[in-house]
Amino acid sequence: VAVVVGIVVVVAVHSQSQPTPKAHSYDMKKRPSCVDGTTLDGIECWGLHSVLAAATPTECRQSCCESSTCVVWNFLPTNSSTPACWIGVPQYCKPISGWTGAYLQLPLNATVGTVPTPTSIPAQYHNYSPSSGYLMADNYSLFTTTAPQWGSSTGNGSTQQRIYPIGGEIHFARVPKSEWRRELQKMKAGGLDTISVYSFWIHHEEDQGSFVFSGRRDIRAFLLAAKSVGLTVLLRIGPWDHGECRNGGHPDWLLEASKQKGFKLRNNNTQYMGYVKLFYAALAQEVKGLFYEDGGPIIFVQLDNETPDWRYILALRELAVDVGFSPAFFVKTGWPLPSSGFPSNFPALPLYGGYPDIFWTNVMKPVPETQQYVFGGSPSFLSSSMSNTDKFGNPYLTVEIGGGMAAAYNHRVHMYSDDLPSLHMVFSGSGTSELGYYMYHGGNNPHSLVHQYSHDDPKWTLQESSFQPAGAQNPMPSMSYDFFAPIGEFGQIRDHYHSMRRFHLFVKDFEDLYSSTFSYIPNLGPVSPSDVRSVRWAVRGTNTSSTGVLFVNNYQRLTNMPAKQNVSFNVYFEATGDTVTLPPSSAQHDLLTIPANSFFHLPINWPLSPKWTLSFSNAQIITSPRNDVVFLMETGVNAYSSVDIAITGAEKVKKVITRGTVLRQTDSNIAVSDILTDDGQALAFKPAVKVDLESGNTLAVFVVSERVANRIFSCEYKGIKTLVMTSEEIDTVLCDGIDPSNLTLLTHNATLSTTTLRYFPCSGSSASIICSKDVTVEGVDATATISNKNYAPPPIPPRDIPNAPSGKAQEPTLEDWAGAAVLNFTVTNKTGLPPQSAHVLLDINYEGDSARLMHNGSLITDNWYTGYKVNGNMQVDLTYLREEIGFETSIDLQLLVLPLKKTTLETKVFINNATGNWPSFNSDGVALAINAIDVIITR
Repeated sequence: VAVVVGIVVVVAVHSQSQPTPKAHSYDMKKRPSCVDGTTLDGIECWGLHSVLAAATPTECRQSCCESSTCVVWNFLPTNSSTPACWIGVPQYCKPISGWTGAYLQLPLNATVGTVPTPTSIPAQYHNYSPSSGYLMADNYSLFTTTAPQWGSSTGNGSTQQRIYPIGGEIHFARVPKSEWRRELQKMKAGGLDTISVYSFWIHHEEDQGSFVFSGRRDIRAFLLAAKSVGLTVLLRIGPWDHGECRNGGHPDWLLEASKQKGFKLRNNNTQYMGYVKLFYAALAQEVKGLFYEDGGPIIFVQLDNETPDWRYILALRELAVDVGFSPAFFVKTGWPLPSSGFPSNFPALPLYGGYPDIFWTNVMKPVPETQQYVFGGSPSFLSSSMSNTDKFGNPYLTVEIGGGMAAAYNHRVHMYSDDLPSLHMVFSGSGTSELGYYMYHGGNNPHSLVHQYSHDDPKWTLQESSFQPAGAQNPMPSMSYDFFAPIGEFGQIRDHYHSMRRFHLFVKDFEDLYSSTFSYIPNLGPVSPSDVRSVRWAVRGTNTSSTGVLFVNNYQRLTNMPAKQNVSFNVYFEATGDTVTLPPSSAQHDLLTIPANSFFHLPINWPLSPKWTLSFSNAQIITSPRNDVVFLMETGVNAYSSVDIAITGAEKVKKVITRGTVLRQTDSNIAVSDILTDDGQALAFKPAVKVDLESGNTLAVFVVSERVANRIFSCEYKGIKTLVMTSEEIDTVLCDGIDPSNLTLLTHNATLSTTTLRYFPCSGSSASIICSKDVTVEGVDATATISNKNYAPPPIPPRDIPNAPSGKAQEPTLEDWAGAAVLNFTVTNKTGLPPQSAHVLLDINYEGDSARLMHNGSLITDNWYTGYKVNGNMQVDLTYLREEIGFETSIDLQLLVLPLKKTTLETKVFINNATGNWPSFNSDGVALAINAIDVIITR
């Protein structure tokens, strides 16, 4: 068993009379040699137990070495009868003079166990499609099969194929109809194969008895667009949804009827369910013929949202079936846990989630969900023995893993792009059988149809507010639902769109194999999220071989996670009896250095094809578009990347060409270290390791930088997967099944005339060749200018913010907005804008409390100031809204900005100043500035 040198676990901890901590085991067959790690001079740890016989530091240390569950030894010289030596697993530590001791350097060990034969679940409904076969589920994952039977848990591909859906939320009524197809293409290009969609009742029946399914509310057209792009759908039909919608989606008239007639909402009573049936029936008519059994995109239908009342869910399911809903699966949210009496054969799959932060709180300090960054950090609903399965015997599926986070008026969360993919990796490493993000695409709320002449009044917004009839809840903007999503309110591409896609490419390239791995979290890990020195890691391994993925998360939102030096891992596979050490000691690889604030996954004997296996690499797999090539991304682990390759079958190594150092080369094994990373420029996409086999075949390993990996897109044409690699000036690549030589490139650089694309494979090329092609970026000469600026300062002093009935700060009323600073201006485009050829994006840099952008007295969007400077600040795409605001060549706009009092931030509104997000205040303690409005032409 390899000894890990230099790994320490420093948590805050006290000793002696505290409760005994839970037992830890090291999952190893023998104790390694005992070596001290970080010293604890002047530190006392709590939660330890005494050793009376140890009278000296040396004896105390030896007692810890001889214990199989000791992490820390702590010694205080004493002449009294008080025990001097304390050993064990600490709960927390604090400075107290006189103490000495140390953390032991321990190996990081995990055991990948064997799992029971998969069992069927009863949730399948209309799950057969003539074109796609059966879509089924067992307690481990979803899978497709040609016959309605349960095969092996490995998903061997003969009769069944395990699948790992990757989905994201988009709300069609929060996106203009003219943009639906392009935005769905962006989601597909981000690596998604599924979308989840709320159909808010209030959007379709705002006026009782008058159903609206046109314009932004045309759900059938939206679902057909999703099908044309190649996306399947999770349709969330309520009747109550939340989604920061007014009344959670209940129409105002329904609340009034409930009040007048005395019936409960979200309850299985005749009156409420009668109204629900009318809505369900109208909705079912719109989506008729679009279910999986019809060859349509709808696979899942979710009933209501976030309720423990499982009997109510059953009644909704019966009602939905009665009016014509026939998905492959009905689903429900898995939180809160169902009320007592919940049956084991419940006919709806639960879906779970978790967020990086909380905007719905009223706490005036940061409240990051730090436990979500610890593997297995939120396990209350999971099986005690298998993290891929919940406690009810269902696969661990998700629908609301945060793709971003909203900002409420009272608590303005400021996100960073790395907050998201690190969280997602932890969820997958903790055993999810699917990834479902909320939100993946931000939104711009529709206007009220009932209050057409006052819909800009915050009291009538269709978004959640302090003024809604359901009672004051989260004070949201009236229009904007940006959510800091990977794709923003107006289709803006953010950094985490790219970093999330890296993991999507890996999972989808190895979908059957990855879906057949099971999550194992080491017994000895961080004591709590405040423990920043323990290595956070997990393994997903197969049930039949020594194959898996090792996950490391050294990232936590709003926390500095220090680097970890000299790390190695031992993974014991029960199925084979093998212990795999990473890095392999046999090849003399350096021990691993985990960079500060990093997150990554590494292969463990990962088969790339029947020809070869990636036994080890300190770079992570991004994609393998063909079975003779793999693309890896540097992780920052050590100065250079390393790989171990095993040649399988009858093949033998003939020659190895590398820009690294060959540590070992035999007929069937190659180990290479010190690989220089390909930055896409000087190295011009040459293989890091090229292996010529005696059969004449060639294998190639490319090792690229994070910058290059973030611009790798995957397209499929005539059944052939093609990688397209772009420069950073290209925001995304829309391939949508078309010939890769005729791609749609979206860019934020209006002056870009040519760009270089690299793609693989080239026609008839070997694994080692990546083609390069200079492409003309065609567009219009869409120069836009801002003119006729006219500024008026606020006519009254800044407002004193009252509390809403919820106890939270109340967002501005229409009367409050009359006290805003006003900037009138005109945006002119010199040539006009052919649809989707070029977009005019306004980048609004202001400081203050909040802002609104108006046109002809109508609200376009709004914003709560949160401190974003570039990635997440207020932006408005006028072309995106062109059909609704009439923008062609010129438009008059009005920007309203409310001032913000500094005392407000100390009492009513939280903006995190620890990360420098407060606005600038004048000598009177007031923030108000319109610093710039820039025009960005995108195309």
